[in-house]
Amino acid sequence: MSGLGTTARRILLGVATFDARPSDLSSRKLLSFMLWRVPLLLLVVGAIREPLRGALWSGGFGWIGLSCTANAFKCGRVHCALMGPLFLVLSLATIAETLGAIAAGWTTLGLVGAASVLVSYVPEWFGRRYFRSASSCESGPGA
Repeated sequence: MSGLGTTARRILLGVATFDARPSDLSSRKLLSFMLWRVPLLLLVVGAIREPLRGALWSGGFGWIGLSCTANAFKCGRVHCALMGPLFLVLSLATIAETLGAIAAGWTTLGLVGAASVLVSYVPEWFGRRYFRSASSCESGPGA
């Protein structure tokens, strides 16, 4: 259960509390705050302010999706490799919901996002934070 507490602390603080690789963007406080906590604030405000939800959620999900995708390519972070593409899809889904093209419902979209975050951390709780070795991360994603 300590893995869950560590993850919750990392999420709240906005920075990795484990020995993150230098190439992991979550290891840098200010950058981590800008890449993940600012858009998280958009998601929270969107959950509270329904008239702004479509714009804030599509922007927040897209911002986090791009940040995670970049981090997954940069360091091979498992959580980011799972969440990046999913949050980009959620961004498009919130746009479609806003325009009335789908009828998934805001609650469903929010629950899918929240549940996905929790599920994507499971590999980390079992010690699998990165897909690649540290040496291949330092030399770039194609290594």
